[in-house]
Amino acid sequence: MGRKKKFNDRPFPYRTEIELEISTLTNLGVGLGRVPLPGVQPSALSIQPTQPLGGWVVMVPFTLPGERVRARVYRNHRNFSEADLLEVLAPSPHRVAPRCPLFGRCGGCQYQHLAYPEQLAWKRRQVEELLRHMAGIEFPVAPTTPSPREFGYRSKITPHFQVRATRNAEGGTPDHQQPRLQPSASTGGADAPPPIGFLRQGSRFELVDVPQCPIATPEINARLTEVRAEVRRRLAAGSYARGATLLLRHAQEGVVTDWDAVIHEVVPRSPCHLLGDKPDGATSETTGAPPEKCNLLGYTFAGAPPSALDVQSGATRAAAAPLRLHFLARDFFQNNPFILPTFTGHVRAQAAATGARYLVDA
Repeated sequence: MGRKKKFNDRPFPYRTEIELEISTLTNLGVGLGRVPLPGVQPSALSIQPTQPLGGWVVMVPFTLPGERVRARVYRNHRNFSEADLLEVLAPSPHRVAPRCPLFGRCGGCQYQHLAYPEQLAWKRRQVEELLRHMAGIEFPVAPTTPSPREFGYRSKITPHFQVRATRNAEGGTPDHQQPRLQPSASTGGADAPPPIGFLRQGSRFELVDVPQCPIATPEINARLTEVRAEVRRRLAAGSYARGATLLLRHAQEGVVTDWDAVIHEVVPRSPCHLLGDKPDGATSETTGAPPEKCNLLGYTFAGAPPSALDVQSGATRAAAAPLRLHFLARDFFQNNPFILPTFTGHVRAQAAATGARYLVDA
């Protein structure tokens, strides 16, 4: 087994505690601040040309611009350091209480502590900055379109679990060839079952146990309870020689766990919003027609009302047929299907405006 890599103690020794002000967010949602270092020239310290020079860059997750925080350094790179958040000394006015009790430990989410309208504003700004500094393009990016669902939208999750076997004094495997669970910060002891969930923030190996995920659909969370129970049963029976990655994908067929299953998605042609946003039976001001009904993953939504052309002649009804897609459960696909009607409608409208008849997604 190779030797553990020695900690780089420049410019900060391991676990040095520092105070700093967060100035911006990276495109991964991590807070970025700067601290002065004696004898180091500011010109050598910038890793983001969008930021003014004047200090060593420190990345602190779960922080927000304008906040003053106390953090503990755990890794130094060539031109920046990474630190864990210890305390928010002066919070941002946009900081909110995260809905998930695991937020801050689980590495699956980055923005739950930031008010949703501010999340949208920062994503717009980050696209503008990437265009400017990576492509040299100055372009006024349109405001970010919000999702119909802030939580309960994710249609695919892939939890993990690990199994580590001990070896006996002679170097062999334990009796009966069954793995013996090792204690860890996530399990609570050698006899406790291993965590089933996602990587811990800042770790490449340690997992956080995730019984429920607030950003996943309720149907996925219901199935997750069943899947976790089955995995625990098989672990207790010694059925696993090693860890694995699980799949839960919510589509028209329900929640599937087979990586090779062919699943289907039906995308309405009109934008959808959750029923309840407008009174039932609301009509269009221009046509007097009731709104279309959208159905996504078994949820009923109110869609945009038919256009005047639809009402008068029905000439565009065929063109408004929904998109019907099929793909493997393991394939890459938009994980928030509730934005698909608006998203695909925008792309279609922009392409049609140029006179194009066909659109190729490459």
